[in-house]
Amino acid sequence: MLDRTSSGKSGSAGFALLVVLAFLLIVSAIITPFAITARTRLMIARNETEHQRLSLLADGLSNVLAAELTGEKPPPALKINSEPAQCRIGPFNFEIVVQDHAGLIDLNAADDETLSLGFRSLGFDEAKAKLLATSVASYRGASTSVFSEEAIAGVGPATSKHAAFESVSELQDFRALARLDLRDLLSVFTIKSFRGIPAPERAPVRLRAAFGGRSLVDTAVYEGARISVYTIEVTVGRHGSGTAGHAGYVVEATPSQPGGFRRLSQVLQRQSGIIPPRQPIAQDCDMFFGTPVSNMIRKWGDE
Repeated sequence: MLDRTSSGKSGSAGFALLVVLAFLLIVSAIITPFAITARTRLMIARNETEHQRLSLLADGLSNVLAAELTGEKPPPALKINSEPAQCRIGPFNFEIVVQDHAGLIDLNAADDETLSLGFRSLGFDEAKAKLLATSVASYRGASTSVFSEEAIAGVGPATSKHAAFESVSELQDFRALARLDLRDLLSVFTIKSFRGIPAPERAPVRLRAAFGGRSLVDTAVYEGARISVYTIEVTVGRHGSGTAGHAGYVVEATPSQPGGFRRLSQVLQRQSGIIPPRQPIAQDCDMFFGTPVSNMIRKWGDE
């Protein structure tokens, strides 16, 4: 009797243990997905917060650069022909890209030949580039051309404007340009230089290559009458992080306004935009942002 009782108790205990283990497995199966989801959401929230903080930092620094560029003494170390510059402050890496619009082709002022070279820099062959240049001239006003109206209409917009371009984005109304990224068009053309030929040392590499050995206007002459307009982009990332913040604007020198400039438009980052490398960069940012601003960022990075 004792053996049977003991055996019965042992069997009951074993069954109870199995029930408890099964219950724990069920609870674990229910809780684990929620825990993973919660952790994932927390990581996303942290990344979004970091992205917002870095974007605000980039935005503020774009204002600093705009004030310096439109001031009396722009920083000599800062290139203004779309050539990227990288620097670091504490735990942050920065990439700075500035384009002076004096180095771009003005859609409202350039002649057919200059416009054609701009389209060549975008990858069009010579014949197509000339046709596009004629279409631009026809769009903004009367144009004499060897091309037929049918040929011009084939690459151009549905109707001609017979007025000045108000935005480079109007080029996307042209049939042959509709699929081009607006950023590519903005890297070559402007409506803010008000001169027929871009200044050579301010032109981006792709445009200088298209002009080749063609003689461009003397920069000294250009400086006398131009309006200061810049595209400024700042990208910032923290060492060891894949998150980055970006700010980009077209700004115009306006001495009558606080800071000496005003923002004309925002520049959106490419989806495949460059994120500053995760390893520290050797060059310090004091030469671009100034020592007081750099020291403030260093203090913020140490917090």
